[in-house]
Amino acid sequence: MPTNLMHRVLAIQELLRHILGVFRLNRNDFQDARRRSEATSTFAALARTCKLFHEVSLDYLWETLPNVLPIVLLLSDSVDRSDVGTQSRVITSALAWIIQRSPTTDADIPRLLKYAPRIRNLIEVNQGLHTSTAPEVCVDAEVFESLSKIKSRGSDCLFPNIRLLQWPVHGVHYTCIDYASIFVGPNITEVDFRDTLNSDKMGRTLKQFESYRPPVKHLGHHPGSFDPLVIPLLIHAILKSPSLTSVRLDYHLSDLNEWSTLAQLPSLSSLEIYVPEDHVAGSPLVESAFPSLKELTLRFKTKLRRFKYFLDHFLEHRLPYLIGLTLEYDEPHGSIYTILRNLHRVCDPEVLETMNITHLSIGSTLRVSEPSYGVYHANEADGSQ
Repeated sequence: MPTNLMHRVLAIQELLRHILGVFRLNRNDFQDARRRSEATSTFAALARTCKLFHEVSLDYLWETLPNVLPIVLLLSDSVDRSDVGTQSRVITSALAWIIQRSPTTDADIPRLLKYAPRIRNLIEVNQGLHTSTAPEVCVDAEVFESLSKIKSRGSDCLFPNIRLLQWPVHGVHYTCIDYASIFVGPNITEVDFRDTLNSDKMGRTLKQFESYRPPVKHLGHHPGSFDPLVIPLLIHAILKSPSLTSVRLDYHLSDLNEWSTLAQLPSLSSLEIYVPEDHVAGSPLVESAFPSLKELTLRFKTKLRRFKYFLDHFLEHRLPYLIGLTLEYDEPHGSIYTILRNLHRVCDPEVLETMNITHLSIGSTLRVSEPSYGVYHANEADGSQ
């Protein structure tokens, strides 16, 4: 029988992973408290059922934990563990179940090495790390110093299986910059830089990332206290990650070299970015080629007429594989109704008809009291555009 037609019998643990994988969380689910709670309680219940389910369920259970606090709870004596069971904003009931059945002893390091490979995500969610009884002191510099000296078996870092890293981890940005070796393992695929980094800290952080060369596929950045010197550092990081498939940048790229860098990424399939206001009409930016781009989100504040000029040329000449387009009008006094009433001024139907776009979303990013998006499906059942 040809090799490509042969079937392989799944081992029991493989089969269980396929079954329980239905309840696994994706990136967006971490912001959904109900979805996260359902997954956590399901895995916790299955982990208590029998030995067969225990290992797989426990592994998936740790995937539902978003931040560094669980590991710190297993290591640091500065945390009041008597309060863990009631602090639902800090730690899930499932993790409380683990700790209550595995009371901390003097053998902190073996326990830490046991659970560290299970950590998959270090991100900020709405619950955060802050509570009135367990503030940021639970992740102070001494803890990170201790963590940085510990390596998981067969790895150069403590958390070898982290896939999603929001850097810096919320609440610990003043200490974790110098300890990237704790978090940056060989399996990282998504990094999200936060607004608390200035250019000096960003430079030190990126040097740490470059030394480990993680195979990052998704890069995001959310500026707050804006430091313009951060942009070149981010672009430099992009150049060092040819495996990138997704980029989200919440600022205006006005430099042609920066824009060209993005355009040259061979595997880039998803891009979220602000349209540069001062380089819209007649801009050379529209001449940049994105060879693999399939999903594009453009946020803009400029006048609709100028944006339409930019979009028409951009779509018509440079995005041959684009199938999904999202337009967000980031204007304090705008609304989705303004966008929909002026749809013909934003998207030229003749341009869309020459493309393979299957879904188009148009909305306003700031008017939360109104519907977020108007969705246009290009391929309806009757074949009309």
